[in-house]
Amino acid sequence: DGVYIPNDGTAVTGGVFVRGNVKKVKGVVDGSGRQRIEITRYVSGSNRTYKVTMDPANNRTIYQDYDGTTTTYTGNLNGVYYVKGNIYDFRGTFCDRMTFFTPTDKTTEIKDHVQYSQDPRTHPDFDGALGIVSGDIIIDQYGPSNIKIEAAMLTANSAGDGSFYNEGYYTWPPKGAINLLGSLCQENRGPVGMFYSSTGELARGYEKNYHYDTRLAYRPPPYFPTTEKFRVAFWHVVQ
Repeated sequence: DGVYIPNDGTAVTGGVFVRGNVKKVKGVVDGSGRQRIEITRYVSGSNRTYKVTMDPANNRTIYQDYDGTTTTYTGNLNGVYYVKGNIYDFRGTFCDRMTFFTPTDKTTEIKDHVQYSQDPRTHPDFDGALGIVSGDIIIDQYGPSNIKIEAAMLTANSAGDGSFYNEGYYTWPPKGAINLLGSLCQENRGPVGMFYSSTGELARGYEKNYHYDTRLAYRPPPYFPTTEKFRVAFWHVVQ
């Protein structure tokens, strides 16, 4: 088990492949504005953290193994991170274009804010885009209040009932809103909170504050499943 970057000896030739479960995936933007993905796995009784840094300005990808060994490859990754297992903690800040995939019988759990380094609504030149495709996408019951999730998300599991839901939707006191900027496609609509029927006020978990990221219509994250582009079927002039 481990983290692998396909390459021809000098240049990257694909994305990132992770064999086995992942304890944590964390997005970091370093002081030079470069995207770094930190992947932590629990192996042989200890945590091992692997780091992948994208450096498109210099046309290179930097990989640091858990033992500190660093390898620099020419070229840029294709944006795909395939984890052949569960992701038990997904969080961080993202500025690059990437999509995380798991098999349909695995889950991705969000334990803290998932956000862009810049708000694309106020920074129109920002080109970062994050995709998450997993059997289920779960907000951890200990997730923060007013959690921020900025990503395109799709759930589809082998049982045909993949969903996005809050693990503590019926047990925890009100935790504010899920502030989603992106998109959400799920086979089964999962619960995120509970409300008082008499007043409509939040009783448990989160309420929803969902906003579509309009950039996704014409520039989705790499290899994120999409439909065909919209075409004009007919038009009519209104006087």
